[in-house]
Amino acid sequence: MAREEGDWTIGSLEEFLDLSEAEVRFIDLKIALGDAVREVRKAKRMSQTKLAARLETSQAQVARMERGRTSVDGMLQALIALGETGQEIGAVLARFDDATKPTRRRKGPAAGGRRKKRRPQTGEKKRA
Repeated sequence: MAREEGDWTIGSLEEFLDLSEAEVRFIDLKIALGDAVREVRKAKRMSQTKLAARLETSQAQVARMERGRTSVDGMLQALIALGETGQEIGAVLARFDDATKPTRRRKGPAAGGRRKKRRPQTGEKKRA
């Protein structure tokens, strides 16, 4: 829920972009697939350029893929090209099976989070 603070309205990214829960979950899924492409590529000690050649695309496209900025089918094709099985790809998708999964939220006082205790500086007295 957004709240007013002076001239600013404080709220979540979802509220700002007016995203539904389904849209937020889809974005999270794309990010997870991109993370999986990066993790598998690095585990196989393959460069983005080499993966791009295997996919017949550019290194820049692979970089976008790893950030979740391309189509889901492109990321699935990359995982298959990296040798991932259907079961391994399914494990990535299964993370989103839980309907109660909380969405990404900004942390900190402005988002309703807790503020960290301040450490006293050298020579400064501790507060009671």
